[in-house]
Amino acid sequence: MDHGMIGLIERASQALRRMRMDDRGVTAVEYGVIAALILVTCITAIGFLGNSVFNNLYLQIANATQNALSR
Repeated sequence: MDHGMIGLIERASQALRRMRMDDRGVTAVEYGVIAALILVTCITAIGFLGNSVFNNLYLQIANATQNALSR
């Protein structure tokens, strides 16, 4: 084998070894999974509570506006 090819293989092997030891990417993936779970939880909660909460809020704002305009 050519010395250049052996050096290339050695450098590639070292790079792969460094990548296996580097856990920064794993941490980013874990944070992404946590953020996705929080998002799903929020969407589910809004789906269950959203209609009644937002309808009540809308009615309160509408009533307050109507009362303020009728004075």
